[in-house]
This record gives sequence, C-alpha cells and structure tokens, in this order.
Amino acid sequence: MTYTKIYGSLKKDIILLLILAVFSVPYLFKFKIRVGFPPGYAGLYAQMAEEVVKNNFAYPDTISYYGGGSIPFAYPPLSFYLMALIVNVFQVNSMVYILFAPSIFLGMTYIAFYFTTKILLKSRLGAFLATLFFITSSGIMGYHYSAEGITRTLALLLIIGSLFFLTKYYYGNKRSLVYSALLWGSAALTHPTYAVYGAFNALVVLFYKKRKLNITYLSEISKFFIYGALLVIPWILIVVSKHSFTPFINVSGTHDTLNILNHISSFHNFYDYINAILLAKHETVILTSASLIGVLYLFLKKDFLMPSLFLVTFLTGGLEGQRFMAIISSVITAKFLIEIFSPILKSFFAKTRLVKAVTFTLLLMIVSLFVFNRMTEITMYKSSIDYASIQKLADYLNKNTSESTSYLLLSSNLIEHEWFPYFIKMFPVVNSFGREWTGDYNDEGKRFNWLLSCSDKFVADCKDIIRINNGEPNRLLILNIKQVDINLEREIKTNGWKKVNIQNEIYTIYEN
Repeated sequence: MTYTKIYGSLKKDIILLLILAVFSVPYLFKFKIRVGFPPGYAGLYAQMAEEVVKNNFAYPDTISYYGGGSIPFAYPPLSFYLMALIVNVFQVNSMVYILFAPSIFLGMTYIAFYFTTKILLKSRLGAFLATLFFITSSGIMGYHYSAEGITRTLALLLIIGSLFFLTKYYYGNKRSLVYSALLWGSAALTHPTYAVYGAFNALVVLFYKKRKLNITYLSEISKFFIYGALLVIPWILIVVSKHSFTPFINVSGTHDTLNILNHISSFHNFYDYINAILLAKHETVILTSASLIGVLYLFLKKDFLMPSLFLVTFLTGGLEGQRFMAIISSVITAKFLIEIFSPILKSFFAKTRLVKAVTFTLLLMIVSLFVFNRMTEITMYKSSIDYASIQKLADYLNKNTSESTSYLLLSSNLIEHEWFPYFIKMFPVVNSFGREWTGDYNDEGKRFNWLLSCSDKFVADCKDIIRINNGEPNRLLILNIKQVDINLEREIKTNGWKKVNIQNEIYTIYEN
C-alpha cells in the first residue's frame, strides 16, 4: 500500500486528535497552572540558556556554578538556544518557559506520533489507540512532563518527527529520507540518548525496506547519517576547538546507553535491567505484557519489522530505556488489538446508526476511564521545593556575600540540590550535577549520595560532612530545616558554626 493511500483525508484525523486533546490537555496544563513552579529539575539547563544570552548568542566556553564551579559547555545546545531566544526576544519569564514548554512540546509530539502510527499501522483507529497508550505511559509522561522536558521532550518531538518521515520513506516517499535525517541530526543537537534511539530505528527500518544487507542498503544508511551529521559536526568542531575531545570522553560512560553486556553478565543484573525498563510500574507491566503478546503474534505472522524494533530498543535503551520502550510497546499493542478485534468492531459498526452511537459511546467511556486512571499520578504531585523561600534566600545571599563564597546544602531533596546553584549563583561544595563532563562523575556522585543520606538520617559517620568544612574561608552551610535530621544541626553548632540571622521559613544559614 502506498503512502498517499494510507494518509488520506485529514477530517477524521482531526476528530480523533480532538478527542485525544480533551483527555490530555487538562493534564498537560491544569496542574502546572495550579502549582506555578516547574515539577522536576532544570536549574542546570536554565543556567546554560542564561550563559547563551550573556554571551550574545555566541557559543559559551563554560557553564557557571555547576560541576564544582565551572564545566565545559559541551552539552548539545539546541534546546538552550531555543530557550534563550524565546526568553530574550519575546521577554518570556524563564520559569514560565520551563513550566509550560515541556507540555507544549509533548502535545506536539502526540500529534506527530498519531500520524506516524497511522502510516505504520494503516489504520486511524490503530493510531488512536497507540497514541492513547503513548499518552498514558509512565515512560513518556514520567520523563517528559517535568522541567527536564525543555530538553528531553524537544528531543522526543524531533525524533518522532524523524520517525514520521522515515515511515513515509519506508512506504515509498523518496524525499522523506532527507527530512528524517535532518530531524535526527536536530535531535542529536538536543539530547544524545534520543539520537542513539533514532539511529538504531533507522538501521532497522531501512534494512526491512530492502530486506538485504547490500550496497543499496549501505548507501541509504550512509545518506541518512551524512545528512544528519551536517548539522552535528559543526557543533562538535566548536566544542573540540575549545576543550578537545575530553568532555565527550568523560561523558561517554556515565549514562548507561549501549551497556547491555553489563546487564546480561549475570541473572541478577539481567533481572534488574528488565525490572527497570519493563516492570517498574503497574501500568508499564500492563503495556509491556500486551506488547510482548503482540511481538509473539507478529513473529508468528512473519511480520518482523516491529518485533525487531522492540528487541533493538530493549537492548540499546539502557536503564532509562523505559521512555523508548513505551513508544514501540504502544504501537505493537495497538496493532495487536486492532488485528484481533477489528472484525468484531466492524460487525458492530455495520449495523444501524443507533448501534454505532451506542458502541462509540461505550468505547469513549472505556477510553475515559483508562485515561483518568493512568493520569492520577500527575494530579497527586506536590511541589517538592518552596520557590518563594529559595528566591528570598537568593536575594539575601546576593546582597550579603562575595562572588568567591561557596556553600554546602544540607537537604535530602535531590531536586532542591539541582536548582540551588541557578538561583543563588554560587557553586556548591558537593553536587554531582554536570560532573559527567568533568571526569569525576562517579566519585562526586558517591559524595553527593552520602550527603543526601546524612541529611536524611544523621549518624556518627556524618560528622565528617561538618568537619571537612571547618575553617574554610567564605564557606556557608545552608540547612533546609524541613529536610534534615535535627541531630545534624546540633553537630553544626557543636563545631562552632554561627547561625546567621535571616527571616526564612525553610532555610537556615551557618557561617564559620
């Protein structure tokens, strides 16, 4: 079947997308409007966008305050330039952008995903179901709804767009390969993990288009990566000219992608890997179970494209691969359900208008219950940091401390640690965010986890946290009084730290 026949009229698509919008838009925006501060963490990302503006949109050398005070600006920069452009040109508040941009990107991704699966499954209903599963998957919502989505969700949108054009190319639209490759390159300039996912999908899809490992296949693969590389290589050359290859070498082993050999080295490791990306939450188990049945069904039908995509995604996704498994699992589950139950649905819809109306209403009710049940975790979210208190603390520190002052935040709240350098414009003594680019990610990560544990439950070994900071010039201890063990504050006073008199409901400052 050709691409043009599959695509067809947009009228019915618009109706189905409007139904999906009714379910998804309230969850994408209502909670954020109510809370007013971005869920998740994006302090480092916001700082990078700020560095771009400070540098008049020339490529910055370093990022301030994170990674021990300064780290190479070696992150893929597209999302930070986009944020800097919108914030600077259109005078949008940074927090407003971080709050709503992920939801906007996610809504656009739903549309792109619908049309991609419509072509792939040759079915509007199949595309509707796949998008419904996609929307309600914790692998998608959990990774892309929160503040980190200013980078992750933009990358997801670009890679789904790349897959859209790749699917069109699979069905005969020759020019689509170039568009797919350029969007893949844009995703690589946004988040490397998504580029890895897109690259393996391209390898599989283009192989099944030709069904042979021949010169034609190698030519198409080469074109795909060359077109994408045209966007990526200039950025790599800029980073290398400033920092050599060191940042890329440092980051290469820190995010677990392609580390399948370690995951299958023992039964225990393999079980942990399966649990992390397939069985972490009950809704993931349901989707995974259905998709595994679908994989077996398609395999028996000798339809190997989607089972191959499932296997490759599983093997290359890493411990954060749940987000990518949700994509292919949604498609396979929808295809399986459509092919099994389509004859039944057609027999119902072939009857009178009343039967059609009743059937459609029942389906809509089932879909509504499914969506509302899956989305409850979003409505139950509570902001884990007090933005007003942090801003009040930042105002005090900016007026009363020097640029050389550093701090140690005593709090068990991971998200709070990530945002702090951005707001108070100081570098933390212990903080692992950004360290993957400096080469000491693992060592600093251990110190950081120790700090979190000691803030949560003070024991004798935790006294070293206070002692290593004794006598250090321009050093502050900042306590979140709602997040630390009371014994930790006693130890601070015992070691001669002096409490600073500030008015703040959440934070207490000590200086030496």
